[in-house]
Amino acid sequence: MWDNPRLANVAANALYAIALALIVYAGARVLFESSAFSLKTIVVGGELQHVARDEIVRALQGRVKGTFFTVDLETVRALFEGIPWVRRAELRRDWPDRLEVRIEEHVALARWRQSLAARPSVKSAVSADYPALLRDFIERRKSWLSGLQARAAA
Repeated sequence: MWDNPRLANVAANALYAIALALIVYAGARVLFESSAFSLKTIVVGGELQHVARDEIVRALQGRVKGTFFTVDLETVRALFEGIPWVRRAELRRDWPDRLEVRIEEHVALARWRQSLAARPSVKSAVSADYPALLRDFIERRKSWLSGLQARAAA
């Protein structure tokens, strides 16, 4: 092989190409993992009514790893969506050192154990007529269920 100049040139060119590719790869890794591109700011947007700033900080503290290029957006999104009341989080990189997050909160459909003291008329009506209301409810359900059974039998 070494006595054939043409074959030696092909081998040398292949070695130069491999060396150049390795140098470019190593340079890119060093550049992308450099502290010059570390994330410095996470900007949170969206209409936040139930999520507090300290909840966000507590959820992310020490868990967001990487630089602008290497941060795993899916992992960070999962961290945000692990916060109570967060329905969905959309992330976007913003050059050179920011991560923008738009949070969508869950919508409360009902309130659990809201104080009835503020509405004494409701409290007194429910407590005074509770047995009658319960009987009426049960009777309505029985008639509804018997109607369903009759339709299913037909």
